[in-house]
Amino acid sequence: MFQIRFVKLNIEMEALQDGWLPKDKASGIRGVLGQALQENTCVWDKQCEACNFQKSCIFYNVFHSQFQIQPYFTLSNDSVGYIIDCWDKREFYHAGEHLKFSITLFGNTIPYFNPLLHALSVIELKGLGKHHIPLKLSCVKNRKGKPILTEKTVDMGAFQIEVLSEYIQERNQSEIHTIYLQSPCAIQVNHAICFHPTMEQIVKNLVRKLYMLNCYEGNYMEPYYSVEKEINIVSQDLQIKKVNRYSNHRKQSMQLKGIQGIIQTEAITGEVKDILLAGEIIHLGKNTSFGFGKYVVKKVAV
Repeated sequence: MFQIRFVKLNIEMEALQDGWLPKDKASGIRGVLGQALQENTCVWDKQCEACNFQKSCIFYNVFHSQFQIQPYFTLSNDSVGYIIDCWDKREFYHAGEHLKFSITLFGNTIPYFNPLLHALSVIELKGLGKHHIPLKLSCVKNRKGKPILTEKTVDMGAFQIEVLSEYIQERNQSEIHTIYLQSPCAIQVNHAICFHPTMEQIVKNLVRKLYMLNCYEGNYMEPYYSVEKEINIVSQDLQIKKVNRYSNHRKQSMQLKGIQGIIQTEAITGEVKDILLAGEIIHLGKNTSFGFGKYVVKKVAV
């Protein structure tokens, strides 16, 4: 279940002029990244559905998950191969200030590290946000803070490919009492977003994501999971958050919704605890490629 490869990249980009950026930037970063990657690699007039080179196309493999084992359920357009997470909510940047965000690559998306970095550098030319603020790629670090790329050097020795099982062991949590939902979490239950999920629904959403990532990696995993013991929620302080984004594919504005806040539970141990720890990397629910679903867990109750 936890033999999922990943690389987490912490990225810094320097604003080259004063200007305004959107509060929620992950969608914009994804849009510029996708557009640049497609323009740099496409040989078929950007008509992905009719293209004969889908299997070898960098853009298609990054933004349209190519599963080695076909999942049993119908898939959405939300790729499982990467997560973009931007926790920097500032809206005005002075020239010289840095925008910080992360990109996590999973499985067979990992080898596309260099083309993705090249695509990111296009933001210096095309800009980010409706005001097209130019940003220069200045630094890329691994999850533990060691530089992979600076303005002068590249150290691929710091390019750290990890496995979820190793991360769970590193976190070394004996039990969990508190879940901090740090970005909106769109937890889907019966084809609708649930704003008051039970712990069983949260765990099953995470298992579904683990199942999809295992299919993406080519690892067999049972798609069904039963929580043996009911986990009671002691208290929760949740708010509904709305994020506006523009879809270049649909050519229209969209509003995404999710819950954010704190959930306190009875002590969670065993395999369910490990599933929740894995979720710190893979994120919870839908729209994770736009930065949704980020959370951390704590042993001590608030």
